[in-house]
Amino acid sequence: MPRRHSDYIRKNISGYYRLRIICPVILIAVLVALSIITPIRSMYHTREVRQGASLEALYDANEIYVNAALTDLNFTGYTNEFLGRVRGYYYYAAWDSRYVIVMLSPRDCEQGNPHIDSIRGAFQIIYSPDDFGTLFTNLAGDLQWNSDGLADHLESFLLSQPDGNGIGRAVIMILYFAASLYGIINLLLYILYMADPVRSPFCAELGDYRSAKKRLLEAEEELATLPQLASDDTYITQNYFIELSEEGIAIVPLEDIVWIYKFAPQKLLFGRLLPVDENLYIVPRDGNPIKCPKSRANDADGIIDYLAEANHDILVGYNEKNRLEAKKKYKRRRRRHI
Repeated sequence: MPRRHSDYIRKNISGYYRLRIICPVILIAVLVALSIITPIRSMYHTREVRQGASLEALYDANEIYVNAALTDLNFTGYTNEFLGRVRGYYYYAAWDSRYVIVMLSPRDCEQGNPHIDSIRGAFQIIYSPDDFGTLFTNLAGDLQWNSDGLADHLESFLLSQPDGNGIGRAVIMILYFAASLYGIINLLLYILYMADPVRSPFCAELGDYRSAKKRLLEAEEELATLPQLASDDTYITQNYFIELSEEGIAIVPLEDIVWIYKFAPQKLLFGRLLPVDENLYIVPRDGNPIKCPKSRANDADGIIDYLAEANHDILVGYNEKNRLEAKKKYKRRRRRHI
């Protein structure tokens, strides 16, 4: 077997996160792109607009969520309903040299107050909503105008208060914020683990930072000298079990291994059992199994035999008795990030 470098494990940990750092980078890039090409940015940075501002310019700039103070609103007599419930009341108000239709929530307009002197709130600018045609036709009939004539005096955009303060906006903001936070935290953690592999979750089994650093150096020294057993990406040195695979990395002191077994989960397809290869599992004192890379049966048997000989307290084989006995030896519960 070729000689390993003295920092071989640390390079593998750094390489593991170097390959995966692309995921949070792509996530952050997508979120930034969405904030540019969609109105998400205006949800967080709501613009203050004066009565009479150009709604078309705001809409084209994706500034569709705005704060505005409106005055002299009059009820049209029409409402917007959804699933049998009144969602909003349509008002009209002066907007520069024309008028704009404003949909107010039932609470803020006192369920159709005929006239409202002033109101301030968050609104969504909506272009030609589905029920605009019906509303135009009804208003034109009330005023004894034709729809084209009325359209000359009305903005083609609607200011909707229910949409500006709706649950849909809140859900999108929460999801966007959570995704941004997730991407940033993972990016920073991956950079930290690449710079200092000892702080990575893979070294959690080695104790606190000082102990982990010391034991990691010891494991690398033993691996660089000559491992006692090597199979694919799995190595056993004098004092450590080491896994360096694409799926994850583990460095576990042999004295901390509680249970080792081979297990093949049953899979059914149309009522028939599918042939599934057995996987080798190493269970340390935290109780979280480490799934070893798939290897030949002889390799797995060799690992089991060697570990059982190195530590006579290790439970061997998957059965209920060993499961209950291993459970008594677990010291703590901590999720393994592999």
